[in-house]
Amino acid sequence: MADPFILKRGDTWVCPHTLEQPDGAPVDLAGCTVRCQVRDKKTEALLADVSDYLSVTPADGRVDFSVPASVTVEWPVGRYRYDLQVTGADGVVTTYPRTTSLDLSVIRDETQPND
Repeated sequence: MADPFILKRGDTWVCPHTLEQPDGAPVDLAGCTVRCQVRDKKTEALLADVSDYLSVTPADGRVDFSVPASVTVEWPVGRYRYDLQVTGADGVVTTYPRTTSLDLSVIRDETQPND
C-alpha cells in the first residue's frame, strides 16, 4: 500500500492524480463528472467534500486537487481516506483507485499565521 499523503493543517492541499485503465492508458474523462470526499479513516464520517476544488484534464485522465488553506485550517489533525468517483456521460460510475482508498494524514502546523 502506498504511503499516506501528509498535509500540514492550514496548508494548501495540492495533489495531482492520473487515472489509468488496467492497461496503463489514461482514462478519457471527456464528458465525465468527478467527485471526491475525504472521510475519517476509522469512523467513515465525512470531513469534507472537495469536489469543487478539482481540476480535470480529460484527455490525460488527470485530476488535480487545489484545496485552499482557508479550508484545510479547519480540518482536525487525524487520519483520513479519499478516492475519486467518476461518472461517465453514459451514467456509469467508476471509483479510482479501483482496489483501495488513498490515505491522507493531517498533521499539526507549528507556525501559525497570526502568531
